[in-house]
Amino acid sequence: MTHPPRLLVALSLVGLIGCNLVIQETPPQLTRPGSQPVLGATVSTRHRAVPISGGTLQILSSGLALAADPERDAVFVADLSQAQAVRQIALRAGDEPGRSVEDLRGHVHVVLRGAGAVAVVDPSAGSVVSRREVCVSPRGIAYDRAHDLVHVACAGGELVSMEAQSGAVTRSLKLAQDLRDIVALPDGRLLVTQFRSAKVITVTAEGRALDPVAPTTFERNSGFSPTIEDRGGASQPVAPARAEPSTAWRMVAGLNGQVVMVHQRALDKEISIVQGGYGGTGRQCGSGGIVESAVSVFSTNGSERPAVVSGDSPIVDAVLAVDVAVSSLGTLAFAIPGNARVASHSQVMVHPGAGLTERLNCIGHENLMPRSLPGQATAVAFVGEAVVLQLREPAALYLPGTNRTIALSRDSRNDTGLTIFHSDSGSGLACASCHAEGDEDGRVWNFASIGPRRTQAFRGGLSGTEPFHWDGDMQSISHLMSSVFSERMSGPILDQPQVAALQGWIDRLPARAPMRAMDPVAARGQTLFHDPVVGCASCHGGAQGTNNQTVDVGTGAAFQVPSLRGLAWRSPFMHNGCAATLRARFSDPQCGGGERHGRTAHLNGTQLDELVSYLETL
Repeated sequence: MTHPPRLLVALSLVGLIGCNLVIQETPPQLTRPGSQPVLGATVSTRHRAVPISGGTLQILSSGLALAADPERDAVFVADLSQAQAVRQIALRAGDEPGRSVEDLRGHVHVVLRGAGAVAVVDPSAGSVVSRREVCVSPRGIAYDRAHDLVHVACAGGELVSMEAQSGAVTRSLKLAQDLRDIVALPDGRLLVTQFRSAKVITVTAEGRALDPVAPTTFERNSGFSPTIEDRGGASQPVAPARAEPSTAWRMVAGLNGQVVMVHQRALDKEISIVQGGYGGTGRQCGSGGIVESAVSVFSTNGSERPAVVSGDSPIVDAVLAVDVAVSSLGTLAFAIPGNARVASHSQVMVHPGAGLTERLNCIGHENLMPRSLPGQATAVAFVGEAVVLQLREPAALYLPGTNRTIALSRDSRNDTGLTIFHSDSGSGLACASCHAEGDEDGRVWNFASIGPRRTQAFRGGLSGTEPFHWDGDMQSISHLMSSVFSERMSGPILDQPQVAALQGWIDRLPARAPMRAMDPVAARGQTLFHDPVVGCASCHGGAQGTNNQTVDVGTGAAFQVPSLRGLAWRSPFMHNGCAATLRARFSDPQCGGGERHGRTAHLNGTQLDELVSYLETL
């Protein structure tokens, strides 16, 4: 018997054997009308690929706008009242400027994500005052005006506090990995997000880290309501899926002690791999695909840790809501670059919700700003109650209220590969929804007929590591995009130049910098790694750390040998995420494959620690 595709999607949601499915409502359309991206002419750039991350725009106390441009390695300072009054502060190639804060002297401290440093710039003079080395992978930054301190959060877990004027480090804490944004509270507490999990860690004024909190996990249906008939003939509704918080793109201070986070939430359900299997119904609150955008509001009053006060409100038809700003009256504005190529969707939404003390209404179509913008919105800020957007390609600032555009640079970075990667495919999600910033979301997805599979990273490039996917079932980028983007994600069929542009863009994604520097401990681990008895290098050799083979190493089936470049950043480990740490991969034979996956049983605890230390240098 052959089932139509939509019925197969419905069947996959049940996941039970021996039950008869009764459809009570019409299943959703696989593709929302008018939702596929219009990609335009194929263009590629030779410059380094920099994925969209949001959070690169702020309004200074002088009223000037400061926009960090990670693609052009520059900071732009613009007078919003004069279209031509733009000053460019050039940085070094590969600096990749990101978040920034202004200190009481009017200097701005800018995180250099690609350089492991913070640049202090003088916007009035248009110059770099100093550069300060801080950590391997800086991400978030906050300013404590009362103590004149700058706090920097690093993806490796470091939280570094420095004197704003001198740069002297006053405190360095080691928290959990994957730190992202910081909000400094008036009482000295710091709230720090973890990017992939969307958790918030509170650090007290004394430097004590409290247990993290997270946005609320909700149960929701998939947009239609199938039921199953049990053996007694009674109809029972299918249990709804859990919508779990993930990927905290941006957290900012709100009003009255509140903190606002725009993040994603991911469905914990069996995912169909048929046509449209990754998508949702759209157009309804909480009916997006396997990943959807949401906003949560926390209160910092009344207890040491923040408390969720507004739940987790979906943002309808918002693919990659990467930035949020809060006005002086509590209005929220969101930048949504994933909607840039879809004519029916808006790239900016506003909602008067930061002051609410209960769950926000679903943010949707009644809150849209103009759909047609002169570029892709990557960051948002307020001047009073007026929205200001930072656009890419061409680099500009845009004021929707007055329809004014302030050009920042004519140096083009147009690239079809970046466009495809960050565009709503047609099913309510983009490649970057799961592969945020060209990396991965840390999630293990349960695929129908395949089983659990850990999201894989793209950083460092894909060419030369074929075939793709854990099972080695995708022989080329063309195969991958046809099966995943065009079919499962309901995207347009890409022609060969478009596929080549995407492949070129991904191949220019720089690998993550090693989490750990080589030292004597790691050097001993390197010797073990290359020991022919241990055998790690027999599969994980060469510049890419893989022999590209599909091998059964005792972990349940034959899987593609993954590259070990940037391995330490990619917890949990293994194809099903069974190892929470690298050490657990070696200590749990049920997870790691035992002696079939490298011979390590004869190594003592110290030697295993040395081997793990070496892996952290890759």
